[in-house]
Amino acid sequence: MKALRQAEAIQWCRARKLDVEEGPPPRMTKDGLDVVRAELPNLAEKHFWFSGFLEGFVRPWHHCLLWVTTHGVGQSSENWHLYYRLRQSYGDLRLIQEAPAHLFAQSEGHDLVSFIQIALGAGWDFYLVTDPDHSRIFVSHDEFVDFFTRGDAELDDLRSDLSKAGIKVLATDDGVRDLAEEGR
Repeated sequence: MKALRQAEAIQWCRARKLDVEEGPPPRMTKDGLDVVRAELPNLAEKHFWFSGFLEGFVRPWHHCLLWVTTHGVGQSSENWHLYYRLRQSYGDLRLIQEAPAHLFAQSEGHDLVSFIQIALGAGWDFYLVTDPDHSRIFVSHDEFVDFFTRGDAELDDLRSDLSKAGIKVLATDDGVRDLAEEGR
């Protein structure tokens, strides 16, 4: 894992022709991807499983960027000690404000799952963006997750997987756009 400053994360995305609105907070556009919005499991006991589910959804990938765009919303649930200890294991001593993005190599999938679990538990907003860009995810502290992908088959599989896991689909494509415009 390599931690990236916000400018480096923007540069990484733009080098892959991904459109980023600089913010704050930074936002990524749909870039022609279809989207499904689902509820975020609110039970801590599901966070590890769901972290693996999110990582699996964006596979296959050569690199995956976990980009924290908002933190500090649920301060009582943020375990900064655990986060910084995990980050220090990579030799990075910077604060999240200095380097909010985390770039993982393909061989670091288990590490990515651990960072996702910390982000879910802390109630952070974050993106998962991959190279190649066939799918991506946005997780919101407002207890929803947007899954972005190309193609109806992937969307059907996602809806089926979410249903089997007992996770409610809140909206698809146009409905997500409407919810975003309403601020939800």
